[in-house]
Amino acid sequence: MKVVATYSKPEEAHLAASVLEGNGVTVNVRDANTVGNYWLYSNAVGGVKIEVPEIEEEKAREVLNLPTDQNGILVCPYCGSGNVKMRELNI
Repeated sequence: MKVVATYSKPEEAHLAASVLEGNGVTVNVRDANTVGNYWLYSNAVGGVKIEVPEIEEEKAREVLNLPTDQNGILVCPYCGSGNVKMRELNI
């Protein structure tokens, strides 16, 4: 398994893992429970890590680096327009 991303919060790591799983990549989220139970440990353990199999590393990095508002990645389900953007949600 290769680490492709690290996050300081478990919520961010699980969102990224969800995106990867939605694109067919096998994902393991490591240290989420440690950081979730005591957030000060985040720096000590190196954050919450996203791990993928070595053969899927390139695809995972490509998916995580995709811009969300690039024309053509997101499409309106009603009119088919590529002029759509993701709204940021407040936690």
